Amino acid sequence: MTIDDPKIMTRDIKKAAAYFGASVAGVCKLDGRWVYSHTYQPARPGPGGPPVESAGESKPQQIPEDFEYAVVMGFAEEYDMIKYFPSYVGEAPVGMGYTRMALANAHLSSFIRNLGYKAIDCSTNDVALSVPMAMQAGLGDQGRNGLLISPRYGARLRLSKVITDLPLTADSPIDFGVTEFCAACKKCADQCPSRSITQGDRTMAPINASNAGGARKWRINAETCRTYWSRVNKGCNTCVACCPYTKADTWPHRTTLWFTDHVRWADGLYVRMDDMLGYGKPKKADRFWEEWKA
Repeated sequence: MTIDDPKIMTRDIKKAAAYFGASVAGVCKLDGRWVYSHTYQPARPGPGGPPVESAGESKPQQIPEDFEYAVVMGFAEEYDMIKYFPSYVGEAPVGMGYTRMALANAHLSSFIRNLGYKAIDCSTNDVALSVPMAMQAGLGDQGRNGLLISPRYGARLRLSKVITDLPLTADSPIDFGVTEFCAACKKCADQCPSRSITQGDRTMAPINASNAGGARKWRINAETCRTYWSRVNKGCNTCVACCPYTKADTWPHRTTLWFTDHVRWADGLYVRMDDMLGYGKPKKADRFWEEWKA
């Protein structure tokens, strides 16, 4: 199939992504800075086989030059459930997000291939870094918690991407005041149980081997974060749920979002208002079934 107008194709691809389950979708040029240099295939035993002794295999990752674009999709976690953090109830929408990602990516990749083009399905956090690609695709900006902050969904987006040679038109990054607001807020750093989120300023330097340098941002200590997950034997989601941007998509919250963008000098006031109204506090999971969908 010959693509006469990449803009129209981009529009249609976004519509297809939404039909397949994406809450938001954007397009960016594939930037080699975000592509992992190596891919890792863990060793797995066969059915009924003995325990695996091998550590798996790491290979250099090669993406052909004709794969110029990435379709980046976001999948919103259910707002009413993530408020029960940190608990298995609060983690349920995370798992559901990954499920929706896998389905949408498989369908969109097949859709592109049926048009006569190639697609690399990146349904999990592999192949390339999701957050900078989502930023380039105009889906949001990066917050103090290291996550993508979306204007509509805040931090409660799971991200996936499909890399393709389909001719498309790239979106532009957006700026709606996240950097200034996060500099004033620090709520996620205050509530992080593993103290993996910095209270300090953005920096170019990596914290440890789990970080890459070269970009000015708030750097998360992924190692202490993951160690905490292992110790409590469940996910956390605290930095997602307590973020003031993570709200239901209602007119009062859209109004506040407008002020945080256009009246940025008052960010400290917005943070205090968020605290006064009781946002960012966990709900008790033992009341979940009485309160959910009530």
